[in-house]
Amino acid sequence: GFIKHVIGEAADNTEAWGAQSFKEIAAKRGINGDAPIAVYMDASHTVKKAAEQYAKNKAEADKQAEEEGKKAAEAAAKDGKPAPEKPKAKVRRPELTIPELAAVLTISDEATAKKGLEQLINSIDDLSSTTPKDEKVGSVTVKEYGEYGYFFAGGKCALGSLSLVKGIAAKIDAPSSVRYGSKECPAGADTEAVALIYGKRFFPLLADALPIIKIDENMRPQAEALVKQVGSGFDSDDPMVLSLGVSPKGAVLQGRVDAAQNKAVASLSGEAKPLRLAQWLPENTLAMISLRFNEEWK
Repeated sequence: GFIKHVIGEAADNTEAWGAQSFKEIAAKRGINGDAPIAVYMDASHTVKKAAEQYAKNKAEADKQAEEEGKKAAEAAAKDGKPAPEKPKAKVRRPELTIPELAAVLTISDEATAKKGLEQLINSIDDLSSTTPKDEKVGSVTVKEYGEYGYFFAGGKCALGSLSLVKGIAAKIDAPSSVRYGSKECPAGADTEAVALIYGKRFFPLLADALPIIKIDENMRPQAEALVKQVGSGFDSDDPMVLSLGVSPKGAVLQGRVDAAQNKAVASLSGEAKPLRLAQWLPENTLAMISLRFNEEWK
């Protein structure tokens, strides 16, 4: 079938001939297929660049609309007609570039993994034509290829955008404290998917991105106000935890915020109340969404 074909193509492209699964492909390339993979992304530079281009495009579009409106008004006045409505500026939205990305893999055979990584680098012209250099970041040596890099340490390999790879390397000696999985913020299940959202960083970035996101212009003021209001609730570096757990009993989507560290969130959400209308749900109900609009939200 299709999946088998994809696995076969991936095995051929990575010289993992004979592999029957992605796990076997990983093993043949020196990667532990049973261990988690971490992917890191930094979209701040992407958003900043697009926002700057949008501002430039908007200024040009506003100028053009102003000139067209002026010409139309002069022509109408010449013909003794009332001035037409001013034309709306048509702003061209820039395309977002690929954000900075990095991944961390658990390595089962470092020699094999290094060989495979070197083969990958040699197959990419922009990297193979770059003279690599070593840079020490704490106790880790990062191999740099222009804007990209990688390192091996502690049975792991980090590779991708250089700024992120260096940031990961710096955490080897000074790891971040993550409360998810602790008694304060227990995991729901070993298999659940988790996203840590740092609201203090995320919402300002989202606010910068809103002008370049295509939405109904009539809804834009409300969207901007909502992002500003929700973002104001996060005043610490403690992340919001979003988790999705799936089991034979069903799926559980949960969001958790430490109100003690993000005090404005508590005032924004208001005091928790029981779901009174849930008592009236008919037996054939498949899903329910409960929204409570307190004075802050109104």
